[in-house]
Amino acid sequence: MENANDLARSVADIVARARQARVMLQNVRQQITLVTLADDAVLKLKDALFLPVLGGVMRSNGRHTASPTFTKASLELAIRKGQLKPTWKVGKLCVQHADLKAWAATSDKEATQPSLRLVYDATEHKSNRDKQQAISSQEQLKRQLATLKAAQKKGRK
Repeated sequence: MENANDLARSVADIVARARQARVMLQNVRQQITLVTLADDAVLKLKDALFLPVLGGVMRSNGRHTASPTFTKASLELAIRKGQLKPTWKVGKLCVQHADLKAWAATSDKEATQPSLRLVYDATEHKSNRDKQQAISSQEQLKRQLATLKAAQKKGRK
């Protein structure tokens, strides 16, 4: 009879531990459950960094992990270049989940091409001698102009 009681106690302990393990496992599942968003979901830029599309992790418990490669500034730059469509919500700059997917799916070649081509005229580099000559020629022209103006005033009187 003692062996049966010991066996019953050990079985009861195993069942209790199994229940505790199931509860702990359920808690862990809740902690690591990932959030999936609809394509029409609107997110603030700082919240969009947690999306798996950009390399982040969104968990249901609120412990998100941001993208290691994208920043809020990179999203703002994409918006300025016209590659990402912005949405305003309560005065905050936001983006839609579908637009982020499309932007992230663009090929590297498309992403590296600038949307605006700016052409800068290279100014000639002048030596100090050239600069001094330009200054002295300007001074000469100013003096000549002053003498012409003085001569005109004398002619009027």
